[in-house]
Amino acid sequence: MAGTDDNARVAPGNDLSFPAPGIVLLAPDRTVSFATEPALRLLSVSLTGRTGMDACGQRLAGALQSLPDAATASRRFPLEYTDAAGRHRLRVDAHVLAAGGWLLQLQDLDQLESLALVLSDSVRAQMWKRLRPVLHHDFKAPIQSILWSLEIVERAPTGKEGDGRKRDALEVIRKETASLQVRLQALLEEIAPYDTESAIVDTGELVRHAAHLTRSECGLYGVDTDIAVGAPDLHVQGHRDDLKQALMTLLFIALDYLREGGNLALVSARAGNSIELVIEGRSTGESGHAVRADVIAQAGYQVAATIAREHGGQLAMADRSSVCFIMTLPAFQKENAGT
Repeated sequence: MAGTDDNARVAPGNDLSFPAPGIVLLAPDRTVSFATEPALRLLSVSLTGRTGMDACGQRLAGALQSLPDAATASRRFPLEYTDAAGRHRLRVDAHVLAAGGWLLQLQDLDQLESLALVLSDSVRAQMWKRLRPVLHHDFKAPIQSILWSLEIVERAPTGKEGDGRKRDALEVIRKETASLQVRLQALLEEIAPYDTESAIVDTGELVRHAAHLTRSECGLYGVDTDIAVGAPDLHVQGHRDDLKQALMTLLFIALDYLREGGNLALVSARAGNSIELVIEGRSTGESGHAVRADVIAQAGYQVAATIAREHGGQLAMADRSSVCFIMTLPAFQKENAGT
């Protein structure tokens, strides 16, 4: 398959992005040695100099108890405090420094959740906009076949030849009606209310379903689709609707780079105690080279990455000439099902 060149096609997206975090540096004794202005604002500290650093330390004191005595790994924990302005909810990511101490990233949890909801709604709306032609075709084609068949039944002459035409037409009507029932059920599942309950999700089924929903767009662009579902038992614990949205979003990003044709691979496979969902698009055109930063900056990628993190996993973009996303999720462990 032909490779890609250095001409970049920027996939459509918007400029919404998650706010930059506040940064706090902790010495090995857990005293604050430095804090950025965003960090001071998040901690409601208006003092400067050493007094300001001490005030940051006091605000962080309770949360810092979550840090292990041996600084060997990163850790995430919540921080809540109340002042005259009300209650504040922060998310703290603590990263170990090689020279000792920690680097803390502070983010407003209310702001993150609000922005994530806005981005998610925006991405979901874009997804439905792209699926609309698929649904239109799925219903229009069989209905048209039924109408043509009914016309044949009405106009068929009497006699043996007419009876044969009627039987053929009625068989078409039966098949297309059954097909419509399947499509209608699939549509009802798509528009069903969001299920907030966590469940066991078959990622292989998710991959096959996503490929089905994008088949029309792949056909429009001349994109071949390869689906590889590994051994059975490719299950994760989580929200099916969210995971489906993440998968569809990444698929549409990949398709934006394949408008000149190519190959789209969808993989669900075991990787130790994890499940890997891989989406890779290889373009056969001359302007299909993906720019890593352009993709990662998109709202859709950010939403998919957030969904992966909320399921205890992560989303990465492989360093390849193709567009290649790898979502890694913890595999559902049957032995833990009853705990």
